[in-house]
Amino acid sequence: MKELESLRQEIDQIDSDILKLSKKRFDMAKKIGLIKAKSKQPTRDFEREKQCLEQAKQSAKQLKLSKNFAQSVLKSLIHESLVCQEKDRIAQNADSNQSRALIIGGAGQMGHWFAQFLSSQGFFVEIADKASSKQDFPNVYPWQNQKLEHDVIIVATPLSVTQGVLSELAKAKPTGLVIDIASLKEPVRKGLNELKDAGAKVASLHPMFGPDTELLSGKHVILVDLGNSQANQEAVALFEPTMAKITSMSIDEHDKIASILLGLSHAINIAFFTTLERSGESTETLLALSSTTFNDQLEVASRVANENPALYYEIQALNPHNKKSLSLLLKSIDDINNLVHSEDKDAFVNLMLKGREYLNSAP
Repeated sequence: MKELESLRQEIDQIDSDILKLSKKRFDMAKKIGLIKAKSKQPTRDFEREKQCLEQAKQSAKQLKLSKNFAQSVLKSLIHESLVCQEKDRIAQNADSNQSRALIIGGAGQMGHWFAQFLSSQGFFVEIADKASSKQDFPNVYPWQNQKLEHDVIIVATPLSVTQGVLSELAKAKPTGLVIDIASLKEPVRKGLNELKDAGAKVASLHPMFGPDTELLSGKHVILVDLGNSQANQEAVALFEPTMAKITSMSIDEHDKIASILLGLSHAINIAFFTTLERSGESTETLLALSSTTFNDQLEVASRVANENPALYYEIQALNPHNKKSLSLLLKSIDDINNLVHSEDKDAFVNLMLKGREYLNSAP
C-alpha cells in the first residue's frame, strides 16, 4: 500500500508539472500573438500547426506512444493557445475612447455572449432584459426609457418578438449601429426594412455558433446584406480581431441555406431521439450496449434535446424553405424503408455510394 501511495504521489506531481508546462506554453503563445498583432500577421498559422502536429507524431513514435494520443494533446494545446491569442487581440483592439453598447435580450445565452464579446473589446455594455438575473452588466430594462445614444445596439431577443423590437427601434431612430442576430430573417424582414427606411444604420448577422464558443477560428458569421454599406462595414469590423469567417448573402439566400444547416439537421436529431423515446428501450440498456456510431449520434442529439424547444419550433415553422427540406428528409427515409423491405441490395448500396461521393466532394 505504501508503494501504491508513493506511485500515486508521483503521478500527482507529474500532472502538476504537465499543467505548469502547459501554462508556460500558453504564455509563450501570447507573446507570439503580440508580435503577430504588431506586424499585422494573421493569428492562426495553419502551416505552423501542421509542423507541430507532425513533430508530435514523430515524438510519439520515438517514445512508443500512440500518435493519435500525441496529436490529440497537441490539438488541445494549440486550441487553448489560439483562445489566449484571440482574446488578447480583441482586448488590444479596444478603442481608448470607450464606446457604449446595448444588448436588448442580454439575459439570453447569445445575448450574454455578445455582451461579453463587446465588453472584451472595450465597450461599456448595458443589457435590457426583463428576465435578467445576471449581475455581469447593468440592466436598463425597459430599453424604451433610454435615449439610445449607444454606438452599437444588438437585438438578441427571441425570434417571436424580434420583429416588434425592430419596429419600435425604427420609431425611436437610434443614432448608432443596430444589429439583429435572428436565426431566420424572413420573419424579421419587415422590421429590418422599417429601420432602413427610418435612416438607421442597420445590419443583420447570424452567428453560426453557440453561446459556449470561445475561439472563433473555423466559425462562420453570416452577414445578411440589407444594402447599407456603412452598417455592413461597422458590423464586420466588430469581428476583425477574431478569426471568424464572414460570408455575405441576401435574406432569401440565408433562409434557404438555413433550411439545411438548421432546419434539416435539427429535424434529423429530433426524429432520432423521438424514435428512441418511442422504442420502449431504456437509455440504460442502449448505453450499455451502444456502438461508436450510436454514441456519436446520441451526443449530437442530446445537445439538440437540451436546446430551447420554442426556438427550435420557430426555426422549423417560420422558415418557408423548410417544407422542401423536410419533404426530402421524409422521402429519403421512405426510400431506405422501401429498399430494405424489398430486399433491393444493389439499390441500397448505390444509395450509399452516391452519398459517399457527394460527401467526399467537399474541398
